[in-house]
This record gives sequence, C-alpha cells and structure tokens, in this order.
Amino acid sequence: MRFLIRVAVVFVIVMAAISAVRGIFAPASPRKSPVGGSAGPSKTGKLIKDPVCGTYVSQDQSLTMTRGSETFHFCSEECHDKFLATGT
Repeated sequence: MRFLIRVAVVFVIVMAAISAVRGIFAPASPRKSPVGGSAGPSKTGKLIKDPVCGTYVSQDQSLTMTRGSETFHFCSEECHDKFLATGT
C-alpha cells in the first residue's frame, strides 16, 4: 500500500514539474488590453489617442463617448470615468 502512495506522490510531483517547465518555456500569449483584443495594433481599426492618458487605442476596440459633434475614444473604463469626472 505504501508503494502505491509513493508512486502517486511522485506522479503528482512530476506532473507539477512538467507543468512548471512548460509555463516557463511556452511562448508568451499576447496581452489583453482593458477593452478586449490584443495589446498590439489592430489590423482593422485606425489608432486613436486617448484624451486622458495619451495611449493609442484601436478605434474599433475603444470605448467611445460622443459629446455634441465630437467623439472621444478611451483605452479603458478608468480613463472614461476620469474624463467624466473632470467635466471636460
């Protein structure tokens, strides 16, 4: 019985080590921006500058707000909320 327990423990340790090594050597996946999509430039959308933080965000992936005839594009809800809080 002890032999089976030892085999099970060794198996779990080996599987954890394999998983850790795969995590270290696996190619990094693209980071996600707060509004979804990859953090890299979009192949379909024009890049627009966020008026709060200055980050460029894809027009088709940005949060938008229209005030009068002007449309604002934001990289995140945080920047959108800061913009509203300043009353700009």
